[in-house]
Amino acid sequence: MSKSVAATTPLNDIRRWMANRHVGAAYVTHPVSIAYITGFHAEPFERLMALAVRPDGATLIVPAIEHQKAATQVTNAEVVSWRDGEDPYALVSTAIGASVEIAVEKEHLSLRAAEVVTSRTGASEMVDVGEEIRRLRLIKREDEVDKLLRAAAITDAAGEEVFSRMRAGQTEVDVALMIGSAIGKLGGTLSFETLVQSGPNSALPHAKPSSRALAQGDFVLLDFGAAFDGYKADTTRMAVVGEPSSKHLEIHKLVLKAHDAAIAAVRPGVTTGEVDSAARPGPRRPRGSEPRPWLAKNPRDRDGVHHRARRLHSRLWRRADRGRPGRRGRRLPRPDEGGPVAARNHNALMLAPGMRRTAQRTMVYNAIVRLGSHCTAEEITDELHKSKPGFPRSTVYRALEALTASGSVYAAHLGDGPTHYELASGDHHHAVCQVCGGVMHIQEELVSELETHLEQGHGFKPVRTDVLVVGVCDECSRNPTPPAARRRIIDPHHRSN
Repeated sequence: MSKSVAATTPLNDIRRWMANRHVGAAYVTHPVSIAYITGFHAEPFERLMALAVRPDGATLIVPAIEHQKAATQVTNAEVVSWRDGEDPYALVSTAIGASVEIAVEKEHLSLRAAEVVTSRTGASEMVDVGEEIRRLRLIKREDEVDKLLRAAAITDAAGEEVFSRMRAGQTEVDVALMIGSAIGKLGGTLSFETLVQSGPNSALPHAKPSSRALAQGDFVLLDFGAAFDGYKADTTRMAVVGEPSSKHLEIHKLVLKAHDAAIAAVRPGVTTGEVDSAARPGPRRPRGSEPRPWLAKNPRDRDGVHHRARRLHSRLWRRADRGRPGRRGRRLPRPDEGGPVAARNHNALMLAPGMRRTAQRTMVYNAIVRLGSHCTAEEITDELHKSKPGFPRSTVYRALEALTASGSVYAAHLGDGPTHYELASGDHHHAVCQVCGGVMHIQEELVSELETHLEQGHGFKPVRTDVLVVGVCDECSRNPTPPAARRRIIDPHHRSN
């Protein structure tokens, strides 16, 4: 791990995101997000708890009953508190200050709270920081991995203890309490409400523990998990009360065969639906006959594949073709390949299921097409102002978030500075000159050779590869030039004599 990566923190990452979007403050309200940024976790229930982030500081606002705990655990923010009967939004107003735009977690902040915050602070626009926090949380730090491993170990140990103590005559509630007790003794807490389903109840998708007593020969489904310091594990196990019969063993053999077939089908480029199909005996549905995930009434009606999978990971379903056998997907044409992309391929602008193709998103996309190469949100805004003076900068950022989430636009993080956006294509590997700021696209064949070497030489199977090389270009090594107003594209085939 490089020093620059090791030195980064979630709070610094959010400040960098704010600076790139010219947002004056962030107002974070989800307890999980607050715990990720500050290390302090609490469930405030009906009381207000929030983290206000500014370029020059941060303030954690908590109910008075949590003040002592927060003051002990939080080191990167000032802790202030309010008592029942006091106005917590007075603290919010002071912590945020005067900001035209505020970043909030739109999926968590209520409409009423948003109205109060805007009226108290004078903010005219709210942008979403929730997706950026989720993106940051995808890559775990070493201490987070340790906590996840600890939670998993507690879960496994509790499961072993409970299996050894289950007996006929115990009720489902008895077993659930036994699981909670075992997890507590091992230093964890429950990740979620434990499910214990026996006999006919084991066939139900989800059912709370009941007073039904376990009987000899019952299947018993256990769905539980331990949490350690806010990081959660989850497991589902099946047991049989007493000795398993030949029927039990036959069912187990079928499930194990499906389990092994599904694992064998997992490899880069394969969809979750194909993995699911590998585990299911019998003829498969004809291609194209599957129900649309966003039309399914039940989230798990789609052959066991959760309907959110395609929405949350749409870019994996449109993985660009790297020209190697077995790779799926397609490559969108680049702007320099024979005319405007929008004119040749109108379907290049694709959005995730349920996401509307609005005029604003189309205008932002077309602005990127016209600019042709890596461009920042500011440059896109300037381009739009040529034909639409006064086009809101905040609308540009919202459109870019939607386009990036859909896979139509790629957000390139070229070292320090603002994020650059380009049309989605098969290659997003760059060499950046630290003198002039020029960008060279690294040929996909070189990256493919690296991936092949890792896979064949070391048994390491790449799933995602992003290459960024920072150095000095050939031209600047001979005649250094100051950074241009816009990043230039360096010809990978050109070299001065």
